[in-house]
Amino acid sequence: MKNKALGRIPINSPTKADLSETSGLSTQKIFFFLDTLPPSVEEIKFGSAAVKGRALPFLLRFLKRLQVARQEGREAPRLKAFTFGPNSIGPEELVKVLPLL
Repeated sequence: MKNKALGRIPINSPTKADLSETSGLSTQKIFFFLDTLPPSVEEIKFGSAAVKGRALPFLLRFLKRLQVARQEGREAPRLKAFTFGPNSIGPEELVKVLPLL
């Protein structure tokens, strides 16, 4: 009640990020977004724009930085679930991504 009286509205931090339909965004914008995810995010869904082609090195860099942050005890998203949209990951990407999950 006190928050209402002061005109404050509580905002819950996001727990999911869906990047499965980001075909209109550049690779750089997608990964800028990923680099700014709050620690509350536990689930993420990737589409082909964030996994295939030029995006793969960016995804691998993101996953490596996430591992390092966890190992060093730094604040990072608490990702527990990774999902890949239909046709978003193939054998070439899979062998590089799986060891980092």
